[in-house]
Amino acid sequence: MKKSLFIYVLLFFANNFTGQTSGIQWQKNYGGTGYEGANYIVQTPDKGFLTGGYSNSYNDDLTKNHGGMDCWLLKTDSNGAIQWQKS
Repeated sequence: MKKSLFIYVLLFFANNFTGQTSGIQWQKNYGGTGYEGANYIVQTPDKGFLTGGYSNSYNDDLTKNHGGMDCWLLKTDSNGAIQWQKS
């Protein structure tokens, strides 16, 4: 009885966790030629994203570097386009 109950439970969970789609709408890399990392990402009321992290780059997506590893705050719209940033 225990064996068949285990099999039913296993099949129940396996059925619920298979066949799921990822739901990725878009993806993009941000940053420059140095090192970047994101510590926090939250969705904003306008469906954009606010990302807090760090960077030591001074080119590409970065508008300014103050030397060394800077804190970097990045705001994007719902399609991933940069709206503003601060370092």
